[in-house]
Amino acid sequence: MSPRRADPETRKKLLEAGTNLSLERGFADMTVEEVCNTAGLTKGAFFHYFRSKESLGKALLEGWITNGAAAFDAASFWEIDDPLERVYGYIDFTIELTKVGPCGCMVGIYSQELWQSHPELRIDCEDAFTGWAEGFAGLLQEAKALYATRAAFDARSLAYHFVAVFEGGMILARAFKRTEIAVEQLEHFKRYVHCLFEAESNRNGSN
Repeated sequence: MSPRRADPETRKKLLEAGTNLSLERGFADMTVEEVCNTAGLTKGAFFHYFRSKESLGKALLEGWITNGAAAFDAASFWEIDDPLERVYGYIDFTIELTKVGPCGCMVGIYSQELWQSHPELRIDCEDAFTGWAEGFAGLLQEAKALYATRAAFDARSLAYHFVAVFEGGMILARAFKRTEIAVEQLEHFKRYVHCLFEAESNRNGSN
């Protein structure tokens, strides 16, 4: 009997089902049977593509991170010449994604659930947060070098604060079933960044 051929559409259905269930219920409460039922496939089909629930989880996380990075890489704020306006464009783009996207972040959900029980997935989450924060830190540093060279704030620390604001906003949004809460927190962060740079501008103007 010849081995079953790989079908990209079947794998895609399993990934979509796993993503939706992870966002809705979390990874821990999701079962292979539920993934199969949601995808309309058999367990045989599941285990043809994934060795276990954990291997599915790793694929889900990798897909989520890859898709998120691709969305930011293709965003129009990169075309903005002014580095500070580019920072604001980055935040605005995140706000717009939050408005239209699912109420939750898989990296945040997995981090909360699996940081002790699944060390490999925890490391993937750590790497995702690090890449996200360090990338934004580069934009903040460019703006700081031009507009706030003597300011006390650290661009890298501020970038991690942005990640914390986003993930905390998502937790509140899920608790209250209201995505607007996450949007509001990001808007507060944008005002905070504006105040940091405005304070430096005012200080320089008074010298």
